[in-house]
Amino acid sequence: MNFQEAQNCILAVKPTMKAPYKPQLLKLVLESENLQDSKVNLQKKMANLNPQNKNYSWASCPVWTAISTQKCQTGQSLVSFDKTTKIFKMNVDTTLTSEQKRKLISLVEGLLK
Repeated sequence: MNFQEAQNCILAVKPTMKAPYKPQLLKLVLESENLQDSKVNLQKKMANLNPQNKNYSWASCPVWTAISTQKCQTGQSLVSFDKTTKIFKMNVDTTLTSEQKRKLISLVEGLLK
């Protein structure tokens, strides 16, 4: 999907992102190099964002399934997960400019409010 489709998808899925961990994870993927990161790295980042939940297992959190099954109105997934490499990746087919990336991050931050 291109930038406009990704933007529209984030706006469309807002009502389905009731739990704060979904947009937090989406934001972390957007902030990652090349719009992708390993599950292990993302687990560590999520644990750092939620230090009050030290005993919570981010490995078993349903966010991993929820974020990769989140569908856009086009039927595409916003984020994909490669089971072999354990990498989460934003499904954009073009390189985003810094401004476009900031815009998507801003939209996701709006989901956290």
